[in-house]
Amino acid sequence: MFVKSSRMRRAVIAIVLLPRLASAASIQGIVVEHFSGRPLARAEVKLAALGSPGTAGGEIKTRANTVGQFLFSGLGVGAYLLTASRTGFAELRYGQKTWKAAGAPIVLAEPECHYVAELRLRRLGAVAGMVWDENQVGLPEQDVIVYEATRPPKMAARGKTDDRGVYRVGGLEPGRYYVRTRGRMMDEGSGAMPTFFKDVTPVEQARTVEVDLDQQTDDVNIQPAFGRLYRVAGQAVAPPRSGPVTVELVSDMGPVPGSVDSSGRFAFDQLAPGIYEITAAADAPWREKLGVYAKLSVDKDLDGMRFQLTQEPEFHIQFEEKGGRLVDPKTVALWARRKSLAGEEPARHIRPQEDPLPPGTWEVSAAPPPDFYVARITGDRGDLESRAANGWKEFLLPPGGHTRVEVELSSAIAALHARVTASMDQPAGAAPIFLEPVELEAGAGLVALRTTRTDLQGRYRFSGLPPGRYRVLSSFDFERPSAEDMEAARADEVSLKESSDANHDLQLFIAP
Repeated sequence: MFVKSSRMRRAVIAIVLLPRLASAASIQGIVVEHFSGRPLARAEVKLAALGSPGTAGGEIKTRANTVGQFLFSGLGVGAYLLTASRTGFAELRYGQKTWKAAGAPIVLAEPECHYVAELRLRRLGAVAGMVWDENQVGLPEQDVIVYEATRPPKMAARGKTDDRGVYRVGGLEPGRYYVRTRGRMMDEGSGAMPTFFKDVTPVEQARTVEVDLDQQTDDVNIQPAFGRLYRVAGQAVAPPRSGPVTVELVSDMGPVPGSVDSSGRFAFDQLAPGIYEITAAADAPWREKLGVYAKLSVDKDLDGMRFQLTQEPEFHIQFEEKGGRLVDPKTVALWARRKSLAGEEPARHIRPQEDPLPPGTWEVSAAPPPDFYVARITGDRGDLESRAANGWKEFLLPPGGHTRVEVELSSAIAALHARVTASMDQPAGAAPIFLEPVELEAGAGLVALRTTRTDLQGRYRFSGLPPGRYRVLSSFDFERPSAEDMEAARADEVSLKESSDANHDLQLFIAP
């Protein structure tokens, strides 16, 4: 028997859990499925304390019991953010207005305050349909891949058709997606070509599919084109006594599955015509890293390919202040991520002298000490460099080459502080603040959107900023607003000067 009324359910929770509480404050409640109201056993629940000025002050976790109940006891006075998650469901931030919005804080104002919350989790979305031939007869064992509708597309999930040609791919966040068959060899040298929904092969002509929570988008049917598929095979050769060789082939739609052994022999079948990137790596016996990178144009079978692994590129980074004084590299956090035809891979923290990067295209981002900002990142291969964007600078690292990068820091930092108020001039405690660079005097493209939260008195502060123009917004309606969101919300514009500490009060934005 399930309690249908939210008020009745909260009362039941309080009756069950309150006898267990000590005199300290607590947050307790139940996690349920949004659609049915049934308890979600073993859901993970996190509680994050907000420190001053509104930053995270520590996090604790627990699991809901078999009837969905959870309890955090022994809490101090303060503000807390509550989230819940379970496999197959979208993460819920308590108090959020939409699935992607920031959560609202729970304020425990007194030492014996006891707060009861109900967390209703919604299932992630799904797409379903059939893959069939020219006579609309289902094709079994066809790989179906779902991509986020970005440029380039980013793989989100994949599935396979059953013996009837029917597929279902779940675990999708709300948004727009491309759905594509991978292609499969069926006859001698030919088969089903990679084809997008609405039966087109170029991504530019593909139709997107809308996905929402608690919903399955049906009838996403695909009739693949039939044509010639190709093969890339060969060996990536390393010196004797080297470690196992890894080989990866990537297209603009992501990694391509294939056969690779430890000696570097590889074979990738059922490839559609197009451009691909191949990379290989191994450990040399003298403790050096080996690698190779190449672009391939596939319009025929490429058998018997041979790539010689060479020493990975030398990648030297020097940090200095304006004026040329060197900065201790241990004080600067450096991040790198590979950029392939399929987009950016996850970032990783690196130490340039100890963590060599394989050949290929990479993006670098630097996080300086609080009293500096990154004014400029330049390399000695200027003809191959691109402009920095969203905090990242791109470099091409050639096999066996040497790339020198200079990161220039400036101590003439700007800061921005003030207060956020809600209605009736009340402080907006624990409210999210977003600071977007618009036009910077230095460090263009090297500063991404900054976020923080106000403290319980509505105060906020950003520091370590380059001089220039920014847009600033406070709202619970966004987790990470886009430039379009900032424009639509009419974010305030502020100008910051070198070595300044500007004051700019904000009104909490509430979407209509």
